Amino acid sequence: MKLTLIFLLIPILILFAACGQAADEPLDNGAPTDNGAPTDDGSVAAALSQGEIDAARQVVYDYWEAFNAYDVEGVLDCLEESYRQQRAAEVPGEIAQMEAAGVTLELEEEAEPVITPEGIVVIQIKLKIPVLPDRHYTYDVVKVDGEWKICASEEL
Repeated sequence: MKLTLIFLLIPILILFAACGQAADEPLDNGAPTDNGAPTDDGSVAAALSQGEIDAARQVVYDYWEAFNAYDVEGVLDCLEESYRQQRAAEVPGEIAQMEAAGVTLELEEEAEPVITPEGIVVIQIKLKIPVLPDRHYTYDVVKVDGEWKICASEEL
């Protein structure tokens, strides 16, 4: 049963890749700049305050908290709208399987967040799954109407 759950989680996390790729190097976050100002290469400047980065990080923790609480709406609330629509039909079944197996998952942040030139905050985590080896993922988090939402993820 736990193995079935794991095999269900893998495709879910692969589907998060719809929003974009992470930058390899974090941007210098010294002095704040105008977040909407185009840079010389045409990308959006991505200087964010520590509070903004912490809020982006928190949405990933909230997402897994909702999964562990078997809270379908809580999980979907953490997702950016287009991704939420893609996942809305699958999440209830995944949560039902987790609940039936009595499984909860733990996560641990593995590296400091990276900010892409487009303003996406990339959070790298280790997901601890009972009975299986740890999995490593990145989550792309974007600010939509003042709220941080997960828009993509990929397994490393």
